[in-house]
Amino acid sequence: MRGGSEMELIDIANNEEIINFIFGTIIGRVSNLSALIYFHENMDSVKNLVTDISAFDYIIEFFKPIWGGVLNFSYNGYTTILTNFYDPSAFNDYGIMYGLNTVVILSYYKSVYVLLLNSLFFLIVLFTLIYLSKQLFNLYYKEVLLVSLFAPLSSGVPSELGNLFVSLIVLFIMKKIYIKIYKTKVIQL
Repeated sequence: MRGGSEMELIDIANNEEIINFIFGTIIGRVSNLSALIYFHENMDSVKNLVTDISAFDYIIEFFKPIWGGVLNFSYNGYTTILTNFYDPSAFNDYGIMYGLNTVVILSYYKSVYVLLLNSLFFLIVLFTLIYLSKQLFNLYYKEVLLVSLFAPLSSGVPSELGNLFVSLIVLFIMKKIYIKIYKTKVIQL
């Protein structure tokens, strides 16, 4: 799906090479489709991954943008486990886009309770992001949120969603402080 690891020059006069480049390389790299296909092709091996994943891994990895800058230790959550599943030589050198659907399926294989826990947590985060976006971007919150959520939802990586969450909270706090200072100065004038 991803067209290999080496980039080759394509003949722009050859329609077949252009189509292969667009669908095989570009879309394969910016989507989780190749990971999802590999995931389904190796479903028996995937079921064995649930022993490596704990019930709270999704939530712990979501908060990695907060604790990751303070605590320095290697954490083997969904991203590390799934990246090493797809590429056993990867170790912690990079991560792959495994998709939110993969998280849902693995959570279900772990247990229905883990699926419910992760789903409930995700919905709370999503509604909080919607609230924060409404407060920050007013009429344009839907557009901003759609663009902001594209990468975290397609990748499935909880820390990417956590980065967005932390960023919006920081912006929200900064906006509240700015409004409080601005209103105080206006009242004093």
